[in-house]
Amino acid sequence: VPTRDGRFDSEGAFRIDGVPGTGSRIVLDYKGAGGAKTGKLLPTGNPSDTMKTPSGVFTVSLVDAANPSVFVPASEVGLTGMELPDELLTNTRAMRVLEEIRSHACEWLGLVHDWRQATSQVPSLPKVAAVAPPMSYRTVTGSTIRADEIDVTARIMSMQKPHRAYAVSGAICTSTAAAIAGTVVAEVAGTGNLPVFRIGHPSGSLECEVGVVPEGSGYRLTRAATSRTARRILMGTAFVSGTKLAALRQLSKEMNKN
Repeated sequence: VPTRDGRFDSEGAFRIDGVPGTGSRIVLDYKGAGGAKTGKLLPTGNPSDTMKTPSGVFTVSLVDAANPSVFVPASEVGLTGMELPDELLTNTRAMRVLEEIRSHACEWLGLVHDWRQATSQVPSLPKVAAVAPPMSYRTVTGSTIRADEIDVTARIMSMQKPHRAYAVSGAICTSTAAAIAGTVVAEVAGTGNLPVFRIGHPSGSLECEVGVVPEGSGYRLTRAATSRTARRILMGTAFVSGTKLAALRQLSKEMNKN
């Protein structure tokens, strides 16, 4: 937590694409993010699998870090990877295919008995993302993201709608997937295990710090962190009875002694 003279410094200039304003940079570490839902980084045991859906056969990677996500090459679903949300919404075939992939992955995870139930019963998990190699594109605000500024171009869905930026849990999962050889993300990114992984999304880019090491027949996530902004937006006064305040002070003294 950034401080100035021993107190929180709320005047930071750090900014995040897709988040309004600036603030102090707070690095959030996600402990125990690996296998958060299933207990394994790779729920199927494979870095990639072949999935058959009514719309065709696709190469996918199901990864469970922070939140389980299923990844598919953008090219396999008829996308370039740099489409903006409004453009994706009008692409009814791509939207249908992405939800079919997400729904089948939902069944693979055991969250539903039949993939056809996924949209109505479990619409939020897993996330589904279409990924592509780094490329230059225009963001929703009209700025330009250059290919050399990112490690992958990605578009993630949230509740059957294109995310205008990128979900933090999805970013951690994407970065983790990139660090595991043979996953869809690793193949399109071609970066290997980077200490900081940069994701190009509709509003700009997002960085994640991840660490993955082999363990037994699988992998273990040793580091998962990303930066957020914090600033003071409200001050107020809370009134506490004198009796309760004295008890709290006494408890604090006893805790400090221990």
